[in-house]
Amino acid sequence: RVLFVDRSVGLTLTGTTFTDCPRPVHVNGGTIAFDDVEIVGLGTDPGAETYAILLGQDTEGTITGLTITDRGDLDDPAGASPLQLLNTGDVTLDDALFARNAASSGGHVTLRTILDSTLTITDSRFEDGAADNSGGAISVDLGGELALSNVEIDGGSARYGGLIESSSTTYTATVRLEDVTLTDGSASIEGGCLRLRDVILPSTNTSLSGCSAVGSGGGLWILNGTVIGDATISGNTAASGGGVYADNTPLPLGFFVSGNTPDDVVTAP
Repeated sequence: RVLFVDRSVGLTLTGTTFTDCPRPVHVNGGTIAFDDVEIVGLGTDPGAETYAILLGQDTEGTITGLTITDRGDLDDPAGASPLQLLNTGDVTLDDALFARNAASSGGHVTLRTILDSTLTITDSRFEDGAADNSGGAISVDLGGELALSNVEIDGGSARYGGLIESSSTTYTATVRLEDVTLTDGSASIEGGCLRLRDVILPSTNTSLSGCSAVGSGGGLWILNGTVIGDATISGNTAASGGGVYADNTPLPLGFFVSGNTPDDVVTAP
């Protein structure tokens, strides 16, 4: 590790670049303020702990102008997410770019918490992420809230949730989407764009297109969820539920689902 900060001290970083560092930043607790930080590459023989930034227990604050690129093998994704949040407080990520990153889950970002905390991502772009298991771009594990506003996610692959995946049978997470565009995600099992289980999904002006799943839910796969608001889901493909596969989850009238293959919506009891 290049920077390890413990005991709730917090950390401020401005105009900093890390090149080919396996584990550049690890903060446990306190308030962070990162501005114009760039992290590029993994280096040789990085090992399993390949995070770029790991934020631990009760860490909170703001990250502005973050760029994380070229961490991991898109053809053989493994290791830790480039940005990991583990039981943090509220964190805001603004004006970020993630591209060509890979991990075992959460190709770009993993939020894992049992706390009532929120990761807010605004005015940001995610490109070409890959995960071996779930969440080609973003993985939400257990609870908390992921809130995206004016975000584009273009390109991602995983077994579950080509772009975003969230599931838990113990906690209820919220995935909040506002002015979000999801495109070109692929899942080898379920949820080409989104795969959600036991999740609250408030959506405003969301678009899901050009995604695919080998199994079900080319655009959206959702089980035991609560869906609110509006979205446009078109041009997606799957074996079943090319647009949406919804199990025990009613869709609101504001969800416009059309032009998917072989069908638009498949529902289960």
